[in-house]
Amino acid sequence: MAEELITVDARHLSAQKQTELDLKIDALIEQNKTNSYEINRLAFDGAMVLTAADKHAKEKASLGFLKRIGRNITGKNNKSQNDINQELATAQYAAQKILVK
Repeated sequence: MAEELITVDARHLSAQKQTELDLKIDALIEQNKTNSYEINRLAFDGAMVLTAADKHAKEKASLGFLKRIGRNITGKNNKSQNDINQELATAQYAAQKILVK
């Protein structure tokens, strides 16, 4: 079992977006620093997002060879997949920052 948090790949996020998320997270933590229930909820939600993202990545990696080729040829859901990747990267980054802080 890993003893440290695996760093999320934030290359899908601009430096401006990362800074914006950091400021929002800091404000949220500051606002709730005396509310242990809310801080715990944020931490658990963050852990759930990271777990769900890991599951999604494993499912995508386990697609069969022919299915992957078919999707590459047709370009099926390319734009949707890019949008999902962007939102997933944002959620992962925010979740990791909350857990670290």
